[in-house]
Amino acid sequence: MSSTARIDVVIVAYRSGGFLPRLEDDLRRFSESPVSVGVWDNTGVQRNLSAVKNEMASRGTAPYIFFMNADVAACPGWDGLLVGFLEESPEFGAVLPLPAGDVRRLLIWTGDVSADELGPKIPPSRETMAALAERLRSRGRSHIRLDLEDLFCPFFAVLIRRDVWERMKGFDERLRFFGSDFEFHERMKNSFGLGAAALRSCPFFHAGGASIEKAKTDRSIDIDAELNHRKEVFAALADGRFRRWHELSDGERASVGTDPRLRFMSSTKTIPGVRRIELKANEDARGSLVEVFRKEWAQEIPPEQINVMRSVPGSLRGSHVHRSHWDWFVMAQGEALVGMRDLRRWSTFYGRPTLERIDERTALAVPPGVAHVVAFPNGGILVTVESVYYDPEEELKVDWRDLGIPWPPKFSTRRDFPEHARSLKDLEIEIEPWRAGWLDL
Repeated sequence: MSSTARIDVVIVAYRSGGFLPRLEDDLRRFSESPVSVGVWDNTGVQRNLSAVKNEMASRGTAPYIFFMNADVAACPGWDGLLVGFLEESPEFGAVLPLPAGDVRRLLIWTGDVSADELGPKIPPSRETMAALAERLRSRGRSHIRLDLEDLFCPFFAVLIRRDVWERMKGFDERLRFFGSDFEFHERMKNSFGLGAAALRSCPFFHAGGASIEKAKTDRSIDIDAELNHRKEVFAALADGRFRRWHELSDGERASVGTDPRLRFMSSTKTIPGVRRIELKANEDARGSLVEVFRKEWAQEIPPEQINVMRSVPGSLRGSHVHRSHWDWFVMAQGEALVGMRDLRRWSTFYGRPTLERIDERTALAVPPGVAHVVAFPNGGILVTVESVYYDPEEELKVDWRDLGIPWPPKFSTRRDFPEHARSLKDLEIEIEPWRAGWLDL
């Protein structure tokens, strides 16, 4: 973060696609004063959002911090409007732009765009945002004082005084995904006597729910588990089992940051970081074409090596764990069973085996720290994309029978014991030096 910035911008992105490049450009293009923009890509194994925001904000020194989602679009002069409001309103600790486009209502109401012209997840043009801001600005700089139950309360974009954020010790890191914005607002109001407002003259487009929809699609986050976790934390805060975040000692807050149950968000039906992508076949009279890899599907896997593996019926390949590299599996012909066991102690799936079936319409990403073995009941051709060149020192073989994979009935293999394979007990000892690296996936 720049030491000369008036505002430190903190953006946490998750498979943001085309939103992020425009957003970063807009923030600088439309600002009236120096801003420093920091971006955290939370793709892969998702870290605790509150902890990430606190960590990013602590790197800066600007008097204001602007926390943002990635699925937004700014308006001209946004920084002067938001900072100006806080400078003139000492009774407020935070101010939000007006969400224009969440459900398309504001842009449609003002007559700047029709319902047919604006898609619910598509940001309007820079010209449309500029025209909307000008129209709203001509009506005065009124604001909406936010109640705790207000629909505007979610901090999709919020400017906070740094001194307020520091006094409050940032966001409560016991809230991993949901609720940290509500808790911050509540605590700022009830413990520090400061309000939050939405500024009518500063519209921001917000796609709304984009990250949650993606997380549901790729099963990287267990949304129900995170909602239950939020409920449990709020209940503990309400009945006094938890003290407020700013009331904890520095050591107590640090211990939260090292708790593996809180450092990462809950996975869903599969191991954290394991990602299954359904592929689409483009067919015509000549045959079909299938895209089997795109950078935005797996940013953790910059392809350095691609292998084609032909396997006879009943064969078994792999049965190992990697220290640092990712695998991307897709079948060029036939189908395969990928058995996995999570060996990362922080993981909610630690020690739990699972099984995925892949075919010519499926891709599977497997992170380091997850032991895996690929079986070919009927043979097939497997394409693997590797994030690093093959290195025998970068993997350890394990007896596939030790992984506890829930193979289907009548499963059998032509290969009983991989060469140089370890028992799972011996493997746990040998991979101990690797575990620190697995925390930063």
